[in-house]
Amino acid sequence: MNFKSWSIALVVAALVAPISASALGVSVVGIVNSGGTGNLVDVGQTVTLELLLENATAEDVFGLGISVWGYDEGANGIDGDDYLNFVSGQNGTAFGTAYFGPGASTGSLASNAVTQNGGPAPINTELNVQAFNGVSITASNGDGSFDSGASGLQTNGSDVHMRITFEANRLIASLASPTSVTLNIGTGTFGNVAISTGGSLLAFSNAAAVTFTVVPEPGSALLMGLGLASLASVKRR
Repeated sequence: MNFKSWSIALVVAALVAPISASALGVSVVGIVNSGGTGNLVDVGQTVTLELLLENATAEDVFGLGISVWGYDEGANGIDGDDYLNFVSGQNGTAFGTAYFGPGASTGSLASNAVTQNGGPAPINTELNVQAFNGVSITASNGDGSFDSGASGLQTNGSDVHMRITFEANRLIASLASPTSVTLNIGTGTFGNVAISTGGSLLAFSNAAAVTFTVVPEPGSALLMGLGLASLASVKRR
């Protein structure tokens, strides 16, 4: 079977506008499809989530962790056997109160590199992308407009805080019907929280889940059907 003949139909379940002015949280503000053919992404091509952090009410934030999860089918902690694979990610600083050029905003949460966590040892733990993991010894309470974005630019409406890229997996030859993969973005799992003064937890609004539907092209389904018919014919003989 030609793995290239499979495709992914991208269905955004709830691509929301920036979160309300009364909330601290993250939202999905864009999805970049490398296939460039409507909702379809051929196997081997990529989709990139563009994420924006917001703090319109100037909450004092001392720590923040955000993950993307749900692409590990069965949560078996095995990379490479699912419909989407993590490829790469970028992030910037968050909630700075002034901006002095690429990569520098004052009073901000400085995040570590984007990484994939989880795996089979010592026990199977669900694979997840640590998209942001920032801390500060002083309160970070900017509204996001002066932050350093994912590409080192000032956000201020022209950039995003995080870009997370997934690839449509080639190892899906056994797929016989459309299969959905739902990505979740935010805190509340894998130890990720928003921390305020004295270590207290802040309410945080996760992004709406984004669903990708993996489907075979008609030609692939036909080839699979012909193969099954051939096997049945041989068995009857």
